[in-house]
Amino acid sequence: LKLKESFTIFVEIQKEKEKNKELSKLFMIGRIAPFYPVMMKIKKEKEDNFNELLKSINNFT
Repeated sequence: LKLKESFTIFVEIQKEKEKNKELSKLFMIGRIAPFYPVMMKIKKEKEDNFNELLKSINNFT
């Protein structure tokens, strides 16, 4: 991902946390930073799998 594109995806994820239950659960944990690279990659390339990824991360943590 290019820097500008990465920032745009990062902002999209930040905005989505208010309306996405799985994402807000992950933010409640407070240790979201290690998961940003994979979340950004999936958000860009396979957005339909994004919620499944979040569920898996939440189950893991």
